[in-house]
Amino acid sequence: MFAAAVCPRPREKKRAVQMSRRDKELPRRDFLDYLLGGSLLAGLLAILGAIVRFVWLPEHLLGVQYSDRLLVGKVDEIPVGTAVRRIFNGRGVLVLRNPSGFIAVDVKCTHQKCNVHWNEARKLFVCPCHGGLFDSFGNVISGPPSRPLRQIPVRIFGDSVYLVSKGV
Repeated sequence: MFAAAVCPRPREKKRAVQMSRRDKELPRRDFLDYLLGGSLLAGLLAILGAIVRFVWLPEHLLGVQYSDRLLVGKVDEIPVGTAVRRIFNGRGVLVLRNPSGFIAVDVKCTHQKCNVHWNEARKLFVCPCHGGLFDSFGNVISGPPSRPLRQIPVRIFGDSVYLVSKGV
């Protein structure tokens, strides 16, 4: 009887060692709480950043500059039957000089938004993705597109060609 009271039981000794090891480790529930809290904080910061960007940041800080008009070039610099590519208000535009004047179309095909290009030999706008063909005014000739290319207004001021917004 006396020996049992003086010597601790092996089970109690093992429990004491486990408690000290547990004190040094992060409990599983606390770890999951921290993980969930960090995830929620990251999500809220992402949403807040999107709201700030949408509401307060001006376009010139985002790399897109909007303007009423863009100089394409001098009338004499663009030969008849050729197209030049420009970026106007964040969109790609092809400006073509026809015998009748200038026309500008959005480079995005109306079928699946692939970039069209001007084929000088065939005198057509060609979509390389699915073979859509458009005439020199952007109207559909063949292929899957069902709508013509979007036209952008072109104006000639003096001897210069400009892309303009609809209101100008």
